[in-house]
Amino acid sequence: MERVAPMPVTDDVRALAARVPDGVRLGTSSWAYAGWRGLVYAPLARLVPATFRFTVKAEQRCTRPDLAADGTTFGNATAHRAGAVNPHFLDAAFAWERVVAPALEGLGDRMGPVVFQFPHMDLAAPARLARAVVVRWMLLAATTYDEASAAFEPFDRLQAPDPATRAEIVDLLAACGPGRPGFVVCNNKAEGCAALSVRAIAEELAARGTG
Repeated sequence: MERVAPMPVTDDVRALAARVPDGVRLGTSSWAYAGWRGLVYAPLARLVPATFRFTVKAEQRCTRPDLAADGTTFGNATAHRAGAVNPHFLDAAFAWERVVAPALEGLGDRMGPVVFQFPHMDLAAPARLARAVVVRWMLLAATTYDEASAAFEPFDRLQAPDPATRAEIVDLLAACGPGRPGFVVCNNKAEGCAALSVRAIAEELAARGTG
């Protein structure tokens, strides 16, 4: 199979990476976008380096409380137990067997955090754990996923810069380091180009002198 080569790492990108705090990892949500040619990959991806970490999103059977009334599909994400109860919701054994264990087997030491994305539910807030910081920056405020996708394609530039949200993310990362890792996954629908959102976050981290 023909592989797509990565873009050569320029000196300014290497210098920027050296100023980002140890333990902070910035990445993108998915990969295949024509507008990223020249930003992420060259015209013709080498296997990722040992320092790379993959963030894995758990499937909906782990995180959605309801199925449709017939029990075959997922129901309304905002309605708690509106249809049939999903027997795998919050099932730790199922999550290990179907998500965590396969990811570990396939990714090995390049495995990063597993993201469990839950719909809005009227449940008690979970306890906060002072461990790793994991951020998934998905979408521009007051915009639907489809609207942002249509507006931002081919995702080759920042079309809706969001410095306020970016600053909040940097605030969360400021306390990260070797003992408290930080992971940020950016989506194209947040500002228009996930790869450039990653760079902007790294530049702000470096500018604050946290590296």
